[in-house]
Amino acid sequence: MELVLKRLQNYPDYTIGVLYIDGVLHSFVMEDEKRLLKVHSETRIPAGKYPLKLNTVGGMNKTYQKKFPEHIGMVEITKIPNFSGVYIHIGNSDKDTAGCPLIGFSTVIGVNYITQSTTAYKSFYNKVASELKKGVSVNLTVIDEGF
Repeated sequence: MELVLKRLQNYPDYTIGVLYIDGVLHSFVMEDEKRLLKVHSETRIPAGKYPLKLNTVGGMNKTYQKKFPEHIGMVEITKIPNFSGVYIHIGNSDKDTAGCPLIGFSTVIGVNYITQSTTAYKSFYNKVASELKKGVSVNLTVIDEGF
């Protein structure tokens, strides 16, 4: 399974992109802004190709297990230089992330907000976690589109 995150627009405090799953548009993505020097919890991950895995430990995992009965582990983006604990998860603005991509089904360009995040997450999670659970290799390619 291949996921592609195409970043479309940089703003001073956040970045907007779109997520494709096996070539099909799935959702919008909001991330922190790009920085030349990483600031902990305030910097998006660099462009590149990264394997995904299910992480079954940690506080976020316990929170999501309570919220989503189908939850079997956080979808973690791994092997990111100088980053760890980066998950694809729910949220509505850059205040809801510490460097992790947030997903949602709608956004208003130029406004630091995405909506329908829980619905988008459930759809994403059901597709990706089921493949990871089966042992299928799942990768995320992050592309800085046009900038």
